[in-house]
Amino acid sequence: MTETSAYPGEHDGYVVLPNSRLLRIRPLQRSDENLVRELYDHLSPRTRYLRFLSQMPTLPDYMVRMLVYVDDRRQLGLVAEHDSGNGKEKEIVGLASFGAIDDRSVEVALVIRDDWQRQCLGTELAGRLLQAAEARGFHRFVANVSSDNVGIRRILRNLGDVVSTKMSGGVSELVFVRSRTKSSKSYTRSEISRCKSNCRIEVCEMKILAVCGSLQAKSGNLALLNVAAASTPPGVELVRFNGLRDLPHFNPDIEASGVPESVSQWRLAVTGSDAVLIASPEYGFSLPGVLKNGIDWLIGSGELEQKVVAITAAVAGPERGRRGLEALRDTLSAVRATIVGGEPIPKGPGFESQVAALVRALVEAAAAHRE
Repeated sequence: MTETSAYPGEHDGYVVLPNSRLLRIRPLQRSDENLVRELYDHLSPRTRYLRFLSQMPTLPDYMVRMLVYVDDRRQLGLVAEHDSGNGKEKEIVGLASFGAIDDRSVEVALVIRDDWQRQCLGTELAGRLLQAAEARGFHRFVANVSSDNVGIRRILRNLGDVVSTKMSGGVSELVFVRSRTKSSKSYTRSEISRCKSNCRIEVCEMKILAVCGSLQAKSGNLALLNVAAASTPPGVELVRFNGLRDLPHFNPDIEASGVPESVSQWRLAVTGSDAVLIASPEYGFSLPGVLKNGIDWLIGSGELEQKVVAITAAVAGPERGRRGLEALRDTLSAVRATIVGGEPIPKGPGFESQVAALVRALVEAAAAHRE
């Protein structure tokens, strides 16, 4: 006989998204098979691939059963349910789930219907799932993510700290722990009218990773990054990465025996940031080799994929440094980065104000890019 667990009603509630749309968040049930199929049918081919690493035209029955046959202890799913209120059947527009790997670790997965993406629903649903997992004694989370799944990487940055990454065949295994989480408040039906007027999902503070393309101790580009750090608005943290000098020469064969610690730290630093600011000199009409080497270590593993990146150079005159920045732009195009700026900043009057303007533009672009 199959044991039936009690309905985990503590995870049943409501959330109002920033655009004032109301959704019910509730546990996934075995009776949801058809709703899960309909959710899959409404996903774009790209979203299907990012969640299931396949573009299957329909979701096979065995996969549907794997998703909905939960025991609410070692396997749990949470769905975002929308009621249009026009007599139509309710529909599932988001699904987050976990399955136990061992007594302390779970594998997590998330999918949001395309027309409901970029409304903070992914972060809200994932946050509630991680809370439910921790309430059951699981504190280590594993996500298998396509290298170009930018959305899930943003959500992970909002909810936790990635402690290790492993790349294989274009898929990254991200191991993370929950930290800096926002409280997810559930609403009863009697609270909905009040909730609509004042409930908003909190936005995480922003972290910008600053990278200097020069190894010189008194580099003008290092000085530029110091000015940038002093120009950040409240809620934005600029953290400098100083480990480019420690990276080995890029060689995929090195990873066959394990990812070097310096490479792991570089990848984790980029993964944990909302945006990147690169200040780099021009060497031989191109970008410095140490910076190109660092970017090469990120191309295959995906940490820079579609990242918001501001690029500039501290120069003696306005025509200096342009070829180096153009070469850097070309290199970043390999990861489809969103480029902010791209102009050199001459030293002298107006230097600090131009740096501050670049920081503001980067923050605005990163805010628009995140969920």
